[in-house]
Amino acid sequence: MGHAGRKILLLLDNAPVHIAPETDPDNVELLFLPPNTTAAIQPMDQGVIAWVKRRVLNDCGEEAVWKLCCEEDLFTIETSDAVMWCNDAWNALDADTIKACWRHAGLYVDRTQIGDIIN
Repeated sequence: MGHAGRKILLLLDNAPVHIAPETDPDNVELLFLPPNTTAAIQPMDQGVIAWVKRRVLNDCGEEAVWKLCCEEDLFTIETSDAVMWCNDAWNALDADTIKACWRHAGLYVDRTQIGDIIN
């Protein structure tokens, strides 16, 4: 995680499982969002999760069509297929989509605009 001296900001909501570890790596900062604001300002909720869901549902729909054609049980989905669909969807997610979600949440600033903001 300390690759190339990068600093990492990890945004966390107030879910009970999100607790601060006793020790943090030097390059990681944890920032807890205010309670009950996740849907409004958390970048994952601003589109990343919806994008992945759409992609997975599309794959699921394609599987259903295939099963209809082969007269197989439409309502049986193998866990391995679902995991593969999620993996494929995540891997297909590009940087521009993630940036758009951060921008929509009001948390992304293009590096070329930093000078304008400071001045």
